Amino acid sequence: MTAAAVSSERMRAAAVYGQWVDRSIFVMIARHNAEMECRRGEMHVG
Repeated sequence: MTAAAVSSERMRAAAVYGQWVDRSIFVMIARHNAEMECRRGEMHVG
């Protein structure tokens, strides 16, 4: 493999990894927000 091919493979791997990290962080935030909404609802009921 040439240096250019190696660097492009690295770029693609970094892009895929970055998308996966962004998605997992978004899911974590969404789950956290959902939990906070549930707690708020329980507080209103209680």
